[in-house]
Amino acid sequence: MTKTVALFAPIAIGVSMSLLAAPSDPPEHGLGLPQELRLYRDWPQLLRSPYQVPVQLWIRCMAPTAADWEKARRTYGPHTERYIRVYANAAAATAASSENARHFPVGAVLAKEKLLGSPHGSVEGVAFMTKRPKAAFPETNGWEFSYFPDSSDMRRTHESCASCHRSAASTDFVFGKYPR
Repeated sequence: MTKTVALFAPIAIGVSMSLLAAPSDPPEHGLGLPQELRLYRDWPQLLRSPYQVPVQLWIRCMAPTAADWEKARRTYGPHTERYIRVYANAAAATAASSENARHFPVGAVLAKEKLLGSPHGSVEGVAFMTKRPKAAFPETNGWEFSYFPDSSDMRRTHESCASCHRSAASTDFVFGKYPR
């Protein structure tokens, strides 16, 4: 072995080992997440494990009913199932686990990670609900809705999400009870 190879071999092995230990495709890779949302995976998960949902509800945020599953199986067959993980920053996690989890404070953020194919599938995108002062988004009690990778029209994305979440206005625009 030449001196050059002997000198660089430990470095190459160290770099190789660090690449093996690092996630090959971090969720923020390619999603264009803003800096303040990039560490959402460090937040508490509100679901014990990835939650399975039919594809037509995967694009929305509602928990599926038995009728939803049946309709999805008829419509999509083997492509029916998708998975989500739900994360919450400290403010949202505290509010979600309180007795009265129907009011989230300004600064609360919920993240819904959408997974392809399996509970451990790749991240297709992440939807965020960010509680702002009510005056910023009066039609949704202050909630701002966003999705990444983002579209060219963030306002349209917000409106699309808000149109569904308005049906949960009595629970501060949040579907489901967390943690579960």
